[in-house]
Amino acid sequence: MSFCKLKSLYLILMGILFTGISLQYSLAASQDSKIIRLNYSSAEELEKDLKPIVPQVLITPIFDEIENTTFVLQLVNDYDFKDPNEEPVLEKNDDIGFTHGYRIEIKKNLAPQGFDNYYLTISYESQLHTNSDTPEEFNNDYRDVIYLNDRGFWQADVFFKEQNLLEVVTGKIKAQDALYWKAGVGFIEINADDSDRPFLFSSIEHQRWLHESVNDIKGATIREYNYLSNEDASKRGVYLTAEAGRDYSLYMGDENRVFLRPSIRTRISSIKDSSYVGANIEIGNDFTPPEEFTFLPALRVSANMDIEKYTDGSTYRSYGFRVSAKYKYFTTTLKHTVPLDNEPGYLNPLPNDFFNRDSLQPRKDATTWLILEGHLP
Repeated sequence: MSFCKLKSLYLILMGILFTGISLQYSLAASQDSKIIRLNYSSAEELEKDLKPIVPQVLITPIFDEIENTTFVLQLVNDYDFKDPNEEPVLEKNDDIGFTHGYRIEIKKNLAPQGFDNYYLTISYESQLHTNSDTPEEFNNDYRDVIYLNDRGFWQADVFFKEQNLLEVVTGKIKAQDALYWKAGVGFIEINADDSDRPFLFSSIEHQRWLHESVNDIKGATIREYNYLSNEDASKRGVYLTAEAGRDYSLYMGDENRVFLRPSIRTRISSIKDSSYVGANIEIGNDFTPPEEFTFLPALRVSANMDIEKYTDGSTYRSYGFRVSAKYKYFTTTLKHTVPLDNEPGYLNPLPNDFFNRDSLQPRKDATTWLILEGHLP
C-alpha cells in the first residue's frame, strides 16, 4: 500500500472521527478473510490499532517528498583539510582539477496525479576546473612556479574551464518501492576566457572571494590565482537530460528502512564530447527518532557508485558517501565524492595545442559538498 493511499485513508477516517460521527469500519486483517469490526470514539484509539495491520511506510517521504516548495543551495570544494605550506608538497595540490562549485535550485510540487506526485525544478550550477600553465613543474613542487602578487600573497597562473548549467526539469518524486523519473532541458556554457563575472553566476568569483578573504583574515594561508584566458575553448549550447530509476526496500523496521536505488540517465548535448550515458546505484538507511525523542532530526546515511560514458570514449567513475539530517523545515547534507578517473576530456582546461595535454591531467582529488535545503510547508 502506497504512502499516498495510507495518507488518504487516514485523513478520511480522521475527518469522520473529528466531526463526532460514530465510526464502524470493516477491513480484512489476514489472508483467511477474518473480519474485524472497528468501533472507536477517538482518533488516537484508531491509529493505535491500525499500526499492526497497515504496512508501515516510515520515513522515506521525510527526505524525498516536496510538500510545497523547496529551496536548495549546494557548495562544493576540493579542500583536503591539510596545510598547503607544509611537507610533503605533493599532497597539497588542491585547487587544481575540479576545485570549486555551487548549485542553486527551486523545487515546486505540482498537482498530484492519482497517487503519484510530480515536481518541477529550476536550477543554476557553476563548476570550476583548473590546471597550472606548467603542470609538470607544479606537480613536482608548486613552490617553484608561484610568485607574490600585487596584494603580497602567493599566486599561481592557471588555465580554467568554468562549466555553467541552467536547467529546467520535471519528474516523478522518489517514493518507496516505486519507479521514479525526471526529464528536462538546459543551457550549457564552457567559459574559458571570462574570469571577471558577477559573484552570483561564477564559481571563479567564489574561489577568488574565498581565498582572498581567508588571506586577508589569517595572513598568507592559501594560494591565489591568475586565470589565463583561452578564448578558443569557450562554447555554448543546449542539452536534453533524462533519468529513470526504482526504489527497493531491503529492510523495514519500526524506526528505519534500508533501501536500494539503481538508476540510469543520459545527457544529449550540442557541445562536442559532453554527451554521455550514465548509471548509479545507491544503498542507504533512513532513521527516524522514536516517539519519545521527536526533538531529534530524521537521518539518512547512504553510499553510491556512479559511472558516465562519454561520446569521446572516455569513462568517468566515482563513489561517494552522504549523511543528511532533516528537522521540520530544514535539511542539511554532507556529501563526499571520490573520483576514480580523470575528468571528462571536454573539461580539460589546457589549450588544445598544449604539448602532451592528455597526459597532464590534474591529480584526482575528492570533493566535499555542503547541501542546505529550506522547505515551505
